[in-house]
Amino acid sequence: MRRFLLTTCMSAALLCVCAPHDRAFAQDSVNVRTGTHDGYTRLVFDWAASVPYTATRSGNDSVDIEFKKTAAMDSSGVDIKNAKTILGFEKLSTDGQNLKVRVKIPAGSDFRHFLVGSRVVLDVYGDVK
Repeated sequence: MRRFLLTTCMSAALLCVCAPHDRAFAQDSVNVRTGTHDGYTRLVFDWAASVPYTATRSGNDSVDIEFKKTAAMDSSGVDIKNAKTILGFEKLSTDGQNLKVRVKIPAGSDFRHFLVGSRVVLDVYGDVK
């Protein structure tokens, strides 16, 4: 009987460790990249699937983008040094929160944002930097 209990407990423990974890802890990943063009700089968020978002001006020199989904962010494709009209880029959200970022732009710059498939695009206009 003791051997049976020991075997049962060890099997249950092994199942708990090896079983797939709840998807609530799973987090998508989004790649972020910049591109410099004549008259504007583009910032692109490459999602695996379309994600609702809002983009709003914050003060005179920033754009806040909030996605309606949590995600890990890979910003290795963001090249601030060569981005003429994107002066800075920071993640405002913490783990477990919907992804929110702030993009620093030249004061008073115009911008537009739109979806292309599953990509969210922010264009910032001007040749300031």
